[in-house]
Amino acid sequence: MRRYEVESLLKSFVLFFVLIVAIYGLFLYQSYADKHHALDAHILQQMRIFSFDPTTQAFELSFVPREQAGVLLELQHDPDRVYGTFVVPTEDHFRMQVILPIARYRAQLTQIRDEVLRGAILYLLLIAAISLMLAYYSLQPIRRAMHLNKEFIRDILHDVNTPIASIAVNLKLLERRLGSARPIERIHNNIETLSMLGENLHTYLGMQKGELTEFELYSLVAERLEYFRVLYPALTFDLAIMPDVWLRTHRNVLIRIVDNLIDNAAKYNLPQGRVTVRWDGTRLTIADTGRGIRNPGRAFERHYKEGERGMGLGLHIVQRLCRELKIGLTLESKVGVGTQVHLECSEIWVSEK
Repeated sequence: MRRYEVESLLKSFVLFFVLIVAIYGLFLYQSYADKHHALDAHILQQMRIFSFDPTTQAFELSFVPREQAGVLLELQHDPDRVYGTFVVPTEDHFRMQVILPIARYRAQLTQIRDEVLRGAILYLLLIAAISLMLAYYSLQPIRRAMHLNKEFIRDILHDVNTPIASIAVNLKLLERRLGSARPIERIHNNIETLSMLGENLHTYLGMQKGELTEFELYSLVAERLEYFRVLYPALTFDLAIMPDVWLRTHRNVLIRIVDNLIDNAAKYNLPQGRVTVRWDGTRLTIADTGRGIRNPGRAFERHYKEGERGMGLGLHIVQRLCRELKIGLTLESKVGVGTQVHLECSEIWVSEK
């Protein structure tokens, strides 16, 4: 199961479990109250029998003046005893009190409570199993819908890749005939943009991420910035990375992370704005002078966006890829000032050769 499916399953399980346990808790409380009442009734009945034949040692016996006797034929509770008051057949001025020490009474209550709790543990295990089955069953429509969604995306990717490949081949033939030109370069960049979107969709579908390789960070970022300079000629792109920083990770995945972040920094920048990519210690930062994010805490949520453009998947995909590569990801943003995204690369940093 995927992460979001596990999350949905756990939330559904907790919801069902808490609801059923709450209902069972009310039943359990009523069951204990009934057993408590039955114990009091049984003790009072035994006291009544004892009042006629006080030869056993089950209870203690006492006599009190009639005025101090209290309610007859009811079980009374004091801090140190439980007792019942009965009439003395041959004496009208005194009443008989049959007494059960509080320790013995509490021991019987404890026995009842333990019996109830032992049964409750078994029922809780059964409730957990039922809750898990209900949660799994409730998740099935969502899983089917997500499966259909992924199948649809796979079909679209398959159908789109063919014309993109054809355009790229024919563009190269055209470039041989006409030579390099600005419009042809822009078409190349647009094809690469479409390919990048396709890679994002592949990531969304959970495709394989390739082999681990060692590479120089400066060359990778410089290549990507050159690509974006053509797409956004009005922006200034600064590169502040020494040419001797080496990383060991999945290169294509890191390119997707960097591309998404630079694309966001450029797309949501101000006219004549600036995008800066810098390396500080073991941290890669992509900063812009754009309009900022109103709710930075929600920036990585799936489908969250603050404008009409896009699907709200870019930063969510970045977060997912960073988690797979063990890259720490943080974001700082201020409206009207800009945004900085920090990639902590200590886990994939090799050395400065």
